[in-house]
Amino acid sequence: MLLKTIEHDIHLVGVNEAWKELNSIQLEPDDPLLGEYYFLLGQIYEAKQNWCKAQEFYEKAIWYIDNISLLNNSNIISGCYYGLGRILGKQSKLIQAIAILKKGEKYFIEGTERSYLKYNILLSQAIFLEKLNQNEEAFRITDELIDCKSLVASTEAKTNLEQLQATLLNKFGFYEQSIRISEEGMILARLDKLYDRTFELWTTRGESYRKKKEFINAKQCLKTALKLKQKIRYVPLTISTYTQLGLLYLELNNNQKAKTTLEQAVGIGKETKDKPHLVNALIVLGDCYLQKEQYTQAKKQ
Repeated sequence: MLLKTIEHDIHLVGVNEAWKELNSIQLEPDDPLLGEYYFLLGQIYEAKQNWCKAQEFYEKAIWYIDNISLLNNSNIISGCYYGLGRILGKQSKLIQAIAILKKGEKYFIEGTERSYLKYNILLSQAIFLEKLNQNEEAFRITDELIDCKSLVASTEAKTNLEQLQATLLNKFGFYEQSIRISEEGMILARLDKLYDRTFELWTTRGESYRKKKEFINAKQCLKTALKLKQKIRYVPLTISTYTQLGLLYLELNNNQKAKTTLEQAVGIGKETKDKPHLVNALIVLGDCYLQKEQYTQAKKQ
């Protein structure tokens, strides 16, 4: 029970409190709960963004449960692979992240603890596939998640799925459907004060309107997203918003504003080392220089 309360504290009270409680526990080297203990250490280090230590303890937990404990009835191994996938995703190692998440899916045991993991693992795979432009496979997984009502999902996971669907629909040219789905997700995200999801959904909606040539609506959506800039946890999200705003200014032939805005996107991309979003921002900045006939600068991007 103490380990379960510590897992709660990591997410809702704070990692420092959870860290103190976990350090107070003394377990024997052959204790069957040692795998769960390592799993919680992995979560704490992940929350502290110490990726190396998080990876070390997730891998220790997997090895221990596989080889010593033999008590894999609480989906700890799936949880560890999900954590490892998240860490690789944050380091832009998307192909490796997808492979690890597939292992988490393979080890998942239906009808036991942490039933939410299957939904989260599949959703993360779809998110990484979309970033790699494997859009058809990503869309197939989103359809699977929508159709399977038995899978447990948090509000954040549901709104994340709607954000991903809206992004994919934009890529396929179904802008009206994308706007409708982003609106549905926005209502849920707003009610639960999910700032990151709300920020993303306003950005995606702005992209839909831009592609429909409804520039006033597009600008309103993107400016509304940027009002939340100080409240979001994941700063790289702003790269897409500034990129979309830069594209909007390009379409309006306001090259100077486009350049300034796209340089902001590139600056954040370089600072946060978010490669997929940075690459997109650099391409659009290159297009901006092309429009200004600054070919040397365009080539550098």
